[in-house]
Amino acid sequence: MERLGDDVYGQTYFSVDFFTLLDVQDDEAVRLKRMNIDVVYYEISVYEHDDTLIFYLHLYFKPNPIRLLSYKEVFGNINY
Repeated sequence: MERLGDDVYGQTYFSVDFFTLLDVQDDEAVRLKRMNIDVVYYEISVYEHDDTLIFYLHLYFKPNPIRLLSYKEVFGNINY
């Protein structure tokens, strides 16, 4: 998790399976919403390494403005 601005954070995920990454995007949007964190934007990028495509999901989100976030709180207990 990276703080990108006063109230915007970002997190990047990667996978060699594009459809798995889309599932992650859906699941993370729901999970973060339960924590009162809104996903405001996402984008997918592609990188090729040794003839293998690697897909990256970049999520950008805003937490509840009255509460600070920590990486452990938001992502510390995820097992994918």
